[in-house]
Amino acid sequence: MPLTLKRTDRGLVETWHGMLDRVFPESVPETARWVGLPSILAILEALSGTTAIHVFLPESGGQDLGWVQRSSEPGCLEFAPETEYHGHRAYIAKVLSLDFRVPTGNLLEAHFVLHTDSLQAKRSDTIRMGGVAEEVLNLGDGEYVERYHLDQGHLENGRELPEERRLEIRYLRPARFAIFSKVSAYNRVRLPSFNAYGGVHEDASSFDAIVDRLSQEPRSWED
Repeated sequence: MPLTLKRTDRGLVETWHGMLDRVFPESVPETARWVGLPSILAILEALSGTTAIHVFLPESGGQDLGWVQRSSEPGCLEFAPETEYHGHRAYIAKVLSLDFRVPTGNLLEAHFVLHTDSLQAKRSDTIRMGGVAEEVLNLGDGEYVERYHLDQGHLENGRELPEERRLEIRYLRPARFAIFSKVSAYNRVRLPSFNAYGGVHEDASSFDAIVDRLSQEPRSWED
């Protein structure tokens, strides 16, 4: 499955290499690991703020890493795809560790995997994705309601939504988030037997085998 990179991809490649240089100012190792919220947050902050990388979420889906910061919830970080902080949406996870690996020496397939722990749900009626996460509307002052209030534009009895409301996707069970450059084959290849948006990174051994195979596929630049 050869991958052809376009001329417009050169900027993404340069951005990705620049990010790796910031994370590893001396040299990029084959593997690395960070444990603890401060060190993990520092690495993710170095990767955030552009549309050059993509975060593959547990179970399914993905988002850019527009911003990331420490959450008010103990041991947690929060992030969202917007490149500017707007405060009305956040993904929240309790962090355990962050791994980095360069498969077969291919920096374009280098990636990070964030390992997270469980969280207690705010409400029993907001749990989604088979228990993986909950989607809840945080009204502030410890009040949480179902997301449909945001869709309908008001609370019960016509009460207005407070300005400080925020839609939160909170990950409730241990999970893995995979972070790749947008020029990686993992981000771009779609096959009947493989779709990165299907949560394949949740199975560590299968994930490593897929990435190793993709890292060895030929690449060329568009004329």
